[in-house]
Amino acid sequence: MRTTFKVIGSLVIGGLYIAFLMWAAKTYDIILAISLGALAVATAAAISNLLSLKWSRDTIRPFLSCQHAHIKTIIVTAKVGSEQVNIPFRICNSGSLPAANINTDIDFFERDEEVSDSNQSNKFEIATRIPIEPMLLPNAEYIGSYILDLPKSNDAMLWENIKKGTVKVRIRISYGCLGRQFLTIQTEEISWPSFEKGLVFVPISPQKWK
Repeated sequence: MRTTFKVIGSLVIGGLYIAFLMWAAKTYDIILAISLGALAVATAAAISNLLSLKWSRDTIRPFLSCQHAHIKTIIVTAKVGSEQVNIPFRICNSGSLPAANINTDIDFFERDEEVSDSNQSNKFEIATRIPIEPMLLPNAEYIGSYILDLPKSNDAMLWENIKKGTVKVRIRISYGCLGRQFLTIQTEEISWPSFEKGLVFVPISPQKWK
């Protein structure tokens, strides 16, 4: 893609240069036309380099997202009356640079509640942060867990609503690289139709990568 960008840029610059020379040769003497043409090419080349740098800045970076494929809810019973539900979130880096200081916040919402980039639910508890991951290399992943303690009334209510399919989850992933900060926001409807199917996630708005 980057090579294509440079080829197209070179063709555009070449065409402009020829057109400018033809115009300048008719209007001024040939020496002045060549001088003006060289200045035009230098200016166009500088603009092309700036565009190339912007393209590199926007694309050569870490890119984190939460992937749910092949992940199921795991129910662990430590002892009678102490059941827990482990909801895993698989964080992947599909970018070309490593990500550092990765913070992942998980928020749950009732189906009818509005979800924005940073609001809180009026029904479920505030965000739970998955422990910070110091670094994630390109094409690598790690799994964070959201633990529900079913003896707790709030966690039990959330789990019952998840099984009914009336819950939305917002995943906020903030991370850095080379002094820059990035943010991923994924919002999904979450349900648990059966143990065999495991968790089902359906993307909804808002979605953001910056």
